[in-house]
Amino acid sequence: MSNRASYIWMMAILAAASGYSAYMVSRLPDIVPTHWNAAGKADQYGSKWLNLLLSPGLILFMIVLTMALPALSPKNYSLDSFRGTYNLLMVGLTGLFLYIHIVLLISSADPGGN
Repeated sequence: MSNRASYIWMMAILAAASGYSAYMVSRLPDIVPTHWNAAGKADQYGSKWLNLLLSPGLILFMIVLTMALPALSPKNYSLDSFRGTYNLLMVGLTGLFLYIHIVLLISSADPGGN
């Protein structure tokens, strides 16, 4: 995967996460679960804005990190030989963040699981 294609995909994922956050603003209560224990029960609560903005922020950070890591890599560990794999991995990781974001917002909208 080329650099340009990976950045386009990651920006599309960021747009999807931001768009879903905007869609869910009016559907979430002001106080939502922010952490669940091993049994799946909510054990911490906070502002809905944390759930709405955290994942898009992490995705934006991943995009910046994707651009910065090759420049920060030591010369002995050049990414040129596996740049396509690196780009694919970073797009997949941002896609995973999008999936987690959607699941988090759905579970926050209906914390009782109804």
